[in-house]
Amino acid sequence: MSSRATRLRLTEVAPQRCRLRAAGLPASPPHETMKTDTASVHCTRASFAQFARQRCADSPWELRSKRDPLGAPVEWLEATYNVCSSFEGPASAVLITVCVLFNADFAVPQLGFYNSTVTSLEGLRMAVPNLTFVNAPSTVEPADVAGALRRPLVSFSWNQELGQYMWLVHPCDTENLLLCRRYDGEQGDILSVFLRAMSDYFPFAPLLVPRAGGNFDTART
Repeated sequence: MSSRATRLRLTEVAPQRCRLRAAGLPASPPHETMKTDTASVHCTRASFAQFARQRCADSPWELRSKRDPLGAPVEWLEATYNVCSSFEGPASAVLITVCVLFNADFAVPQLGFYNSTVTSLEGLRMAVPNLTFVNAPSTVEPADVAGALRRPLVSFSWNQELGQYMWLVHPCDTENLLLCRRYDGEQGDILSVFLRAMSDYFPFAPLLVPRAGGNFDTART
């Protein structure tokens, strides 16, 4: 599986604090559902696996699984599709494999992805413009710094469970996105809320994102 990932050259950077800044959090009081369910932004590995199995039952997501070195099951969602990019022309596309994993440290779903058809970091940035790539040479224009600060951070990192390098969205940014959604009163299982929240920043294929108002409804048209 790791052979499918494009090994992009990394630039060493000092550790950074993950964040979707306080400016991204709503100023209004939390929705009443948030007051009674403070754990609504977290899940266990078992509940994540349950939601993942339900999600792939009626959508293009594929359920992947393996055993870790201790023999424990590891499950995640995976999908591969083309994302349009204007880097090499209006008709160019980037083949991206996206994974939704369980992050045990933060007890939240985590988005990971890698590309199979482009070796240029700039081309990948053009295909995924709403994430901030932090362990790579910055190409953010000074006028766009404020916008970059409000995007989730993504780093090219080694994922131990899958045994490969990929771009991983920082889990504390995921946690803050989920908090914002729950504060706004969004209902549904944690995986559905996560996919809808990340769809504001990542170019999911439409059928991969569940409709609001139903835990396992697929956005089929």
